[in-house]
Amino acid sequence: MQRRAKELDPNDEFSKYMDHVKDDLFVNTFYQFFTYCPPSEIAARVERIADRAGAKITISPKNNITLIRCAVAFDDKGGDEDVIFACKQFLVDDADYVSDDDDDDEEKDDDHDDQPKKQDINGDKKYVVSFKRLKGSHLAYGKAIEDFYGAKEIMAAMDFDDIV
Repeated sequence: MQRRAKELDPNDEFSKYMDHVKDDLFVNTFYQFFTYCPPSEIAARVERIADRAGAKITISPKNNITLIRCAVAFDDKGGDEDVIFACKQFLVDDADYVSDDDDDDEEKDDDHDDQPKKQDINGDKKYVVSFKRLKGSHLAYGKAIEDFYGAKEIMAAMDFDDIV
C-alpha cells in the first residue's frame, strides 16, 4: 500500500493541502472513521476497492479528495443508477493544526531548519476519513458505500481504540 500511495502522491500534496476539522470544511456523515494512515494510503486503499468493484476513481492530492463513480444495480428492471461519492481526510489533533498565519511564521523562521518540526517528531497523526454522497439516491449510495466501507482494506485502516 505504501508504494502505491507514494506513486499516487509523489510530492506529498495530500499532507501539504490537508484540512483540519477546525477549518469548518468537515462534514459529519454516517460513513466516517478514525485512522492513523496518511491520506495517500487511504486513497490507495480506496483505489484497490474501486478496481475490484469496477468503479471509476479520480484521486486529487492537491484538493485532498478522492472521487468514486460507480453504477449500482438497484432495481429488478435491469437499470443501473449512477452514484458518485467522495472520500476526504481531515486532521483531528490540535497539535497538528497549522493555520494560514502559522505558515507565514514558518517562512520567517527558515534559519532554524536544523531543528526538527513537531510534525516530524510525531509521525503518527490522527485523521478522520469521511465519505459523502454527491450524486445518486440514498438507497443506491447506501448499497455502494457498504461495499467500500466494509472492505478489508478500509477495515484494516480503522482505529477502534477510542470508541466508547
